[in-house]
Amino acid sequence: MKRAALLLVLAIFWAWPSVSVAQPKPRAMVVETASVGADAALSVFVNQRIHKTVEKLGYSPLFGRQVARAVAALGPRRLDARDVLSLARELGAARGVYATLGRSAGRYSVTVIVVSADGAGPWQVTGEATAEQLPSTVDQLVRSSLPSPGASVPSPHGVELASPDDAGLAPSFARWRLAFQTEAAFGLQERFFYNHLVGAHLDYRFTETVSFGGYVGYANLRGRDGRASNVLPYFLLEYRPRPFLSDAVGLPLRYATGYLTNNGPFVRFSAGVSFDVSESVDITLDLIAPTWWFNDNLAVFSLDAALEVGIKL
Repeated sequence: MKRAALLLVLAIFWAWPSVSVAQPKPRAMVVETASVGADAALSVFVNQRIHKTVEKLGYSPLFGRQVARAVAALGPRRLDARDVLSLARELGAARGVYATLGRSAGRYSVTVIVVSADGAGPWQVTGEATAEQLPSTVDQLVRSSLPSPGASVPSPHGVELASPDDAGLAPSFARWRLAFQTEAAFGLQERFFYNHLVGAHLDYRFTETVSFGGYVGYANLRGRDGRASNVLPYFLLEYRPRPFLSDAVGLPLRYATGYLTNNGPFVRFSAGVSFDVSESVDITLDLIAPTWWFNDNLAVFSLDAALEVGIKL
């Protein structure tokens, strides 16, 4: 019995050097994929695909609310590679992965950017694909830009890596929008009148659907002795949901309030439809725009319609 126990102890000591202790997987932070004119549902799909590929490469994906809160704490501004690197280090991740998904002429463009907590990189790759090719393209791009655990550089598989200077994170959408507008106002009082406005407004887009800006326009009005010219400035708050299958069509809902020079307050509501002509240009029709013009404690009502061309800056 003693001999058997002794042999067992000797066997354990003999085998001990070859026994490896399982090490925890390094973490890779995955920032939510940003949509640039693409379907938001596809952005979610791309994000999920990135999670799976990151895990297959030997990382433990770090994503979800913890990452979203850290990104939100940076505020509504353009991210760059330094921001993602800072987030990765803050959350204790070895790598940080960020992707954008765009759509143009029926094809999708995917850009994957990777930063490393050890200071190596950043690395950026871009690829195009049809909807059917999207899963394999995302997988290839991640594998080509994300170093395997323990490696200092990624191993590209036939994909050209961008230089670190070009690896800044693009915003998920254009923050500023400049629009030129022409508007007809039909007075619905006992005495009919017609006013016309021509102007422009510059808006800051907090999200793809919510914006706030300022308008300045020339107003040609019905006056006491004929036509009169005036200047109309106002603030504009907009909510532009895209409830249709196509991201190119929106339903802008607007509220505006301002002051017609030397006259009085101005209040306007509107509902309409918008069409994206390209990634940077859209056309908006305000089809129903009830408007109130105040002068000498008298409120005059008109029903307006407007056409505008917007440019995303």
